[in-house]
Amino acid sequence: MRKPKPKQSETDAFIADWVYWDVADARVNGLIELCKRVEEERNAAQEAFRQANRDFGCEGRDPYGTIWDYAAKLQEENKALKDEREGIVKAATRRRSEREGIGQGEGRG
Repeated sequence: MRKPKPKQSETDAFIADWVYWDVADARVNGLIELCKRVEEERNAAQEAFRQANRDFGCEGRDPYGTIWDYAAKLQEENKALKDEREGIVKAATRRRSEREGIGQGEGRG
């Protein structure tokens, strides 16, 4: 058979409660401090990573750009050449029509 628990006085109950919550507060405060320290270490590691990326990131880059930069450059160059060709074709067509018009006017007039 179990022995019944002795009744605590209100003072003993208050002290037991106070000790329990004091220990719980200490544990929570310890966890909060641990979280703060971990966060500071994480922030320091992130900053170190960012700085290393700034310092050495250019080492891994192609000085002539990526394939996409090259493709964009070629497309711009292609468009410029097409525009220039179109202008030349229009000018040649205009000259041909003027020349044919002049030749037709002289022979018939």
